[in-house]
Amino acid sequence: AGGIPEKRAGWRVLRKFSSAPVNGVFSAVLYEKTYYFAHVGTEMYVWGGRLNLSIDNAKKIGSSMNNSKSCFFTGYADITRIKPSEYANEPVQCVFVLDGSKYWLFTDVPNENYPNDPYSNIEAVISDYDDSNAYKPKTSIRRSPDGTVTTQHESVNLCSYGRWNYFDGDGTSTVYKLDVDSLSSDYPVNAYDENMAPYLEQEITFTIDYTNGSITFSEAPPAGIDNVRISFGKKPQTDLNACTIASKFTVGAGDNRAVLSGHPKFPNYEWISAYNDCTYFPDNNYNVIGMGSTAVMGYASVSGAQVIFKESDGQSPTVFTRTYTTDDSGNTVFLIKQGCAGYGAVSKHCIDVLAGEPLFLSSSGVIGLALSDITQNASLQNRSFHIDAGLCKEADLQNAVGCVCKGFFYIFINGKVYILDGVQEKVYRAESLGDYAYECFYWDSVPAYSVAVIDGSVWFGASDGRLCRFNDDWTSMDRFNDYTAPDLSGLSPVSASWATKLDQDNAEGRFKTWLKKGPQVSIKPY
Repeated sequence: AGGIPEKRAGWRVLRKFSSAPVNGVFSAVLYEKTYYFAHVGTEMYVWGGRLNLSIDNAKKIGSSMNNSKSCFFTGYADITRIKPSEYANEPVQCVFVLDGSKYWLFTDVPNENYPNDPYSNIEAVISDYDDSNAYKPKTSIRRSPDGTVTTQHESVNLCSYGRWNYFDGDGTSTVYKLDVDSLSSDYPVNAYDENMAPYLEQEITFTIDYTNGSITFSEAPPAGIDNVRISFGKKPQTDLNACTIASKFTVGAGDNRAVLSGHPKFPNYEWISAYNDCTYFPDNNYNVIGMGSTAVMGYASVSGAQVIFKESDGQSPTVFTRTYTTDDSGNTVFLIKQGCAGYGAVSKHCIDVLAGEPLFLSSSGVIGLALSDITQNASLQNRSFHIDAGLCKEADLQNAVGCVCKGFFYIFINGKVYILDGVQEKVYRAESLGDYAYECFYWDSVPAYSVAVIDGSVWFGASDGRLCRFNDDWTSMDRFNDYTAPDLSGLSPVSASWATKLDQDNAEGRFKTWLKKGPQVSIKPY
């Protein structure tokens, strides 16, 4: 396709944290400050940000993470406890992390004097005794003391044990029946008046029947409208802590939703958050994607829709698309359309969009979703014909990680890198069983276990605790060396070889006499 061949950039070690694997690396801008994260073994580190920490002085903000590959994303949360007054009416900017064991949250409000500064640690969203990091819904309002009259208001939050019931006091009743039984005994129960003043401070005490879900006051609260407000806890039916996949889906202007999936007990389920709050997942806001025998593997957003990829069982659809509309009341309604059957994704960490085309790694190579409009018919086509001979033979493809950076789709597996070039002109070959294939490259000696695009470059974590990045930010010849140890030590020059293709005129038994014109080949000396 023209150009002058040049060997790949080398890479260097930014820091060796420990001997545990780097399960994830991420960067995010929160309140105009860039934060960098590394999930290493069971620990989480952060640097940059408001305190402008260097990577060598990265702060450990968690030590009880799950030692498994993690999934990061940014979003909003309505966390009133950490809002300074100047941000009281705004959702909090956060980084969320799924590690397969817990759903974590990190944020740093732009107020250095705020007493509950969360910069010191990363916190669990879901807790059986504390809901300071998750939205606590008002599940019932205008409820009568005996519960016979009630108005259902908000759905149960799968991220929160906590709930509110608002009662209309009648001035005579002392027993107030909540809208559920079997309360969580670890979660504190409290009662307030319409001004959120605790009844205990008004010398009105109460006892709790956790089994039957009722509160008995020492004397009847006064009559009023929603003037008896009781907070209590009950474990949600589904534990979202076990999810391993996350994606963002934008519904119109300013409406950002998080989508969680990858639950081992519910492999084909997904849960969608509420408007601009990734700590509120209503228990009725979920979808069942295809057959339960195949798991959801990941997502890609393109053309105002979201593509859902599943693994393959050889017969069920493996691709679905999500769009949205609004009902007569202005509420968002999500629409799921069944798509193609055939190729299925094999890795949860090797799905991305290259040049507007959703791509995923299958056991048969890299597959593209060929379409002109995401909401119309599409087909699955192989895009990695030139590297399939090596890529498809790699062991443990489920452990592959991938990313798109500067027009290239990088697939890291077993110390090797298989690359699809979205910059060069595509190649049209009937053997690829698709409309076209991408030009491809092959690299070796890159020990990536996790990967992310940070500051416009590919960063990767190794299984031995090293956090690395490619040297494409350098201009000297040193950029063509691998530095396999910290402090630019362990120098190993990158080796490369090139070969012209075997031109058989597309037929083994066909020969042609060529004019003996001298070809010109230009190769850089590096």
